[in-house]
Amino acid sequence: MKIITIRNEQAGYVARTHDGNVAARGRRLADIKLVLVPVVDGIHGKIIYQRPSRPGMTSPVTLFDCRPRMNFRGGAWAN
Repeated sequence: MKIITIRNEQAGYVARTHDGNVAARGRRLADIKLVLVPVVDGIHGKIIYQRPSRPGMTSPVTLFDCRPRMNFRGGAWAN
């Protein structure tokens, strides 16, 4: 399964693939959603947002998850 991780950086939100390449950039999460959901749905992957929780720490939030072998498609961006 391919995993794309979104982090909030100085210039906005940056989505990176599991090997560190930039997949998308945007000022808002909605901008990134338009680009990433069709791609991740096609490769049967997962989008995780590293939400800031405490200074210097993040907590992972699954925004989209597509696993057709298990007949599963979920997350906040699945609709």
